Order: sequence, then structure tokens, then C-alpha cells
Amino acid sequence: SIKTSGERLSRTLKNSILYQNLKNNKLEFLDDSYSEILDCVLKTKNEITRIDKNLAKRISFDVDESNVKIKDEYLNFILFELIGNALRFSKNEKKIIISGKKHNNEYYELAIQDFGIGFSNEELKEIDVNQQFDREQEEQQGLGLGLFISKTFMKKTRGVFSIISQKNVGTTIKLFFPLHS
Repeated sequence: SIKTSGERLSRTLKNSILYQNLKNNKLEFLDDSYSEILDCVLKTKNEITRIDKNLAKRISFDVDESNVKIKDEYLNFILFELIGNALRFSKNEKKIIISGKKHNNEYYELAIQDFGIGFSNEELKEIDVNQQFDREQEEQQGLGLGLFISKTFMKKTRGVFSIISQKNVGTTIKLFFPLHS
């Protein structure tokens, strides 16, 4: 419990620093940066299951290899936040599904689907810095920066971030990354 709390606190501090650097335009977004997406998904899955080994059986994925235009550091952040959220907010320890493939000749589509608490239409419109929903019921930790930073990273790398959600049914986040040639 102490280890988990320490890791959560460390992540919260790192997210705060990352947000400040993003806000102050101290992060680089270079056109020639790229990552191999399957490697990043596997790395993120290993990092999440290192913290809690029981989560491994809840992650189902089918992700094709591809190089996408985003720095490893930013892609790893996005994946850790979104996969972590999907696991945290899924009901009754249900599985989450991660799928990825080339969408067309320009974009790679990655989808992260959970069967959790979902968002209402009003909540989807309000996603912003420090915004959390149903915090009292869901015992959320952190500052609510993960989704906002993830959306910003996607925008700055010319990607697309979309959320399809229904309250008490689940959420699917679709990420469209520009392909690296």
C-alpha cells in the first residue's frame, strides 16, 4: 500500500511538472520524432503490471506494429494514463480491450475500450485541466491532468483524440497517430 501510494504521488508530481513545461512551451514536438507503437504498448503494459501483477489478466490487446509520429516519451505518457484510467474505472474488474491497426495511408488508429463508469455528454464537454468527475464516489487520486495532457500531446503531434462514452456502460478512446514513413 505504501509503495502504491508513493508511486501515485511520484506520478502526480511528474504530471504537474509536465503540465507546467507544456504550458510554458518548454517541450519539443519535432516532425522527425517517431515511436514503434507495439513496443510502447508492451512497455506500458509491463509498467502497469509491475505496479500490480493482477492487472495483467485484465488487459486484452491486439496491436499491429507501426511507426507513428510522436516521441516515445509522449506516447508512453498517453498510454500509461489512458490504459491506467480504463483499468481504474472499469466495473467489477472487467477486462479492457486495446486494439491498433493502420487506419489508412496517413494514420494509425489505436482504441482503448473499457466497460466502466463512462462519461455523460456534459462531462465530455468539460474535460480540462484539473477536472475530475464523480471524485467522491470513485475515490480518485491525482490532479486530473492525465486526459488533458494526453489530448494536448495528440493535438501538438497532429494526431486526433476522440472519446465515445456512455454513462455506466463504458468508454472507448480512439487515437489517430500520423504514420511515420
